[in-house]
Amino acid sequence: MNTYIVDGRNIKNIETLCSEFASAVNAPDNYFGKCFQSFDDCLFGGFGLESPCEIIWEHSAESKRLMDSEMLKKYCEDIIENSSFIHEPGHEEGKEWCYSTLTEAKAGARTFFDVIVETIQSVSERATCEHRVDLVLQ
Repeated sequence: MNTYIVDGRNIKNIETLCSEFASAVNAPDNYFGKCFQSFDDCLFGGFGLESPCEIIWEHSAESKRLMDSEMLKKYCEDIIENSSFIHEPGHEEGKEWCYSTLTEAKAGARTFFDVIVETIQSVSERATCEHRVDLVLQ
């Protein structure tokens, strides 16, 4: 099993998250996404990440502290305000996710860190082929 170690002290937002993952998996051209959607795509392989794998997120508490509910709130508001596709037919699921996540973020019940962790942990369930990604928070 491949093991990738990311340093949570270097992860403060989505940009630094992508950069830290690119470094950890030795991604080609140091690319592991530039936004949340492309980060999620890169978790499914290629771009250096090889499955099965274990991602060890060291100092995750530091990332969690910085990637808080306010960051998630701003992220959702930005999508709602600036992504016209989300308001088009066929994107109801994404629109519902944005609005419900925004509500949770405003209440302080969910953080951007939570979303990132859930996304990584759900890769194996969402993959159409056998693709296993285990996450260890330290």
